[in-house]
Amino acid sequence: MGVRLIMRFAASKGNMPDLTPQTLTSPRVGSNAGSAAGAVSTSNIFGALRRKSPKYDEIGNTAADVLTAENIAAMEAEAAMSVASINAMGTAARGKLEADYYDKMASAAKAQGQRSMFGSIAGAGLGLLTKGLTGGLL
Repeated sequence: MGVRLIMRFAASKGNMPDLTPQTLTSPRVGSNAGSAAGAVSTSNIFGALRRKSPKYDEIGNTAADVLTAENIAAMEAEAAMSVASINAMGTAARGKLEADYYDKMASAAKAQGQRSMFGSIAGAGLGLLTKGLTGGLL
């Protein structure tokens, strides 16, 4: 028996080539020696090797799932940092507005106190002045 070719071509007189692949079955063992040695078909060997080989498609899918989960986690962390940054800027702005408000209130109270003090001094001085001029009749 000779080696079978993977594909047969029949290219004479415009015939289309036969591109069907050959099967991986081995011919039957023709002697008692092969039977005694426990010869098996190559397709059985190939099938066993294929079943026990690494599942690269599953490994690739798992890697893609892990990468997707990693990207999602990174985006969620970035969004959380953005929210925290916006909240911190809002808190800082509110604190500045409150500080400015309390400074204005303190300035207004100080000015009111000064006016009140000057008003009291002026009122007392006016009272003395009018008592002094009229002899206390007013």
